Amino acid sequence: MTQLIRINDTTLEHLAHQHTPVVTIQQIADVHGIAPENVQSSFRRHAKRFAEGKHYFRLDFAAASQLGLSAQVSPNGLTVFTEKGYLLLTKPLRDDTAWEVQER
Repeated sequence: MTQLIRINDTTLEHLAHQHTPVVTIQQIADVHGIAPENVQSSFRRHAKRFAEGKHYFRLDFAAASQLGLSAQVSPNGLTVFTEKGYLLLTKPLRDDTAWEVQER
C-alpha cells in the first residue's frame, strides 16, 4: 500500500530516493495549481543555484521506476526534488541574499 501525504488540499504519493523524501515536478505543480512546464521552467532558470544530490536527483528510468509511482515514468527518467530543493524552487526571490537565507 502506498503511503499518502496531504499538502493543502492535494494528496500526494510519499516518494523516497536513497531514504530521502522527494517530490516530482508533477507533484509540485499539483500542489501549487500550476502547469508542470512552469515548474520545469523555474528550475531551468535557476539551475545554477541547485546542487544535484542535495536539492534534486536525476533518476534514470530504472531508478525512477523503483520509486513506486502510480504514474508512468518517461524512458528518459525523472527529476525529483528534496525538501530543500522544493523550497528553493518555489521561493519567490528578489536577490541573491534571499537564496542564501532560504538555504540556511
